[in-house]
Amino acid sequence: MNELLIKHFERNFTTNRMSHAFLICNTFYDCIKDDLEYILSNYFFDGSKNIYNNPDIYILRPVNDKIVKEDILSLQDSFKTKSLLNMNKVYIIDCAEKMNSYASNALLKFLEEPEPNIYGILISSNLNKVLSTIKSRCQILMVDNESLFNINEL
Repeated sequence: MNELLIKHFERNFTTNRMSHAFLICNTFYDCIKDDLEYILSNYFFDGSKNIYNNPDIYILRPVNDKIVKEDILSLQDSFKTKSLLNMNKVYIIDCAEKMNSYASNALLKFLEEPEPNIYGILISSNLNKVLSTIKSRCQILMVDNESLFNINEL
């Protein structure tokens, strides 16, 4: 587990400064899956350990090595209704750098006008390939094996 990543979310949670969107860089979903399960169950949901069977968590991964506008529109549709089980809803976009320009622009509106209790976690292995306007609307966390850098604080 990446203790620094977990401590970052714990600090945000305890100080009531949770961002509506995070961009976690230099990693892949499969590398931080256990960390995300822990973070989601402890800071976003009440002990809901299985993120795969939680209707309030939407995981978007590339199909044929790309994320298209229709994928983002489907994600947005699933967030039009309030949760019946939890207070929060979370979407996770793996390989955010694989969004084409149409998908990126569709996501922007979602990021620009955040709804209460809706949180986004974007994961990217290449920060340079993520649209700059998306980066500007997220708390950017650079992960490596030994440290965690919050780009917004540098």
